[in-house]
Amino acid sequence: MTETGSPIAPPKYHAAITKSDSTNFTHFSTCIYVGGAGDVALVTENGDVVTYVGAVAGTQIVGRFKRVNSTNTTATNLVLQHQSELVT
Repeated sequence: MTETGSPIAPPKYHAAITKSDSTNFTHFSTCIYVGGAGDVALVTENGDVVTYVGAVAGTQIVGRFKRVNSTNTTATNLVLQHQSELVT
């Protein structure tokens, strides 16, 4: 059994992502779904930027992220999946 809020727990909520270099999500991600292939520049809960190069359509990037940067993100149709833990 998994705990609510655990990165391996299934997400409860889903929302389309608007890429931004400055505006954080309102909730930490459980994972990011990639609908259209490309690179995904993510900001971790600690503020580090990591870019997943060549993510294929249908990929789920698991982790606690607070933003998808518009700079260096070429993937499309991104979906935020989360448990409802607010970004502070």
